[in-house]
Amino acid sequence: MLTRIPRIPLFCLTAFLALWLGSCQTTDPPPADTVLWVKLNDTLSRYDLVVVQLLDAETKAVIKTLWSERLPDPQKNIPGYTLGSLANKSFVVKISGYKSLGQLALETLITYEGGGKKSVSHTDLPPLRPINGLLGIVPSAGKITPAFARDTLNYKVTLPSGVTSLSFALQAESPNANISFEGETVVSGGSTIPINIGDTPDTVKVLVTDISTGSAVTRIYTLVLFPTLPPGLFLTSIKPSYGSLYPDFNSDTQIYTLYIPKAIDTVSFFLTPADPQTMTMVIDHKAIFPGAKSQLFHIDPTSVYPIPMELHRGAAMSFYQVTVTHDSTSSTH
Repeated sequence: MLTRIPRIPLFCLTAFLALWLGSCQTTDPPPADTVLWVKLNDTLSRYDLVVVQLLDAETKAVIKTLWSERLPDPQKNIPGYTLGSLANKSFVVKISGYKSLGQLALETLITYEGGGKKSVSHTDLPPLRPINGLLGIVPSAGKITPAFARDTLNYKVTLPSGVTSLSFALQAESPNANISFEGETVVSGGSTIPINIGDTPDTVKVLVTDISTGSAVTRIYTLVLFPTLPPGLFLTSIKPSYGSLYPDFNSDTQIYTLYIPKAIDTVSFFLTPADPQTMTMVIDHKAIFPGAKSQLFHIDPTSVYPIPMELHRGAAMSFYQVTVTHDSTSSTH
């Protein structure tokens, strides 16, 4: 990330006085018909907006905006400006370069004093902020929770029964950001490729990359896709041996976080199916019987441990997940 605007050699970024061709001769002070020409370096073409202004030397008030748009071909002079009586006074040429969404990335002042003396200064600017956020994630089916927010990176998508494929409409905050979904490039405002939906939760990631700061900075949004529970196939309780589930248990809620005390390094679970006579349960790939305690899970204090829980009835299956982590605010149950 840039931390300081580099100083630009004087021969790269210059403004100079030139006389109209004809019988005029160079004099000091310059005549009233002196024209100000501004030539800019090729590197300014990388900015989304270049603004060149003529300022009063004392008040810094804008006398004239000479240019305010992209600079696709800096070799072509910005249109000349006839100085008139200003040719005998001090004035300033201000060059500003802007990146995505109006981020000021360069500011140079070229000061002309009476008698033609010229000085150049470059303003130190704060580092550019990467603009790698999304303005929206909209699934083609189902419900996304929590409600989308630019800086919220993790979401759950609950899908209706019978959905076999899904896509997402993605909108980038910056028009210059690159969006990638499952390795495929997505045009901002467009939709992703459809992905197939199975019977178990799946995780997909959206990568948004901004290179306007001079280096690639990527933000990752994670979407966990949960098929809707088959009718009647659900748990009526999940009871951990330690800690508290968040959110509170609800049969229709499939994903939880379990916070356990810092002093505890193992946890087990009791699961209750809606119909113990027809349903079987699997926790982290190991079958358990209704009313029986699950296997013991060892939780390292520095780890976050996701535990999958499956509920089966014939060929139908529903899925829950509890992610175990230590509660940093407590040491006892």
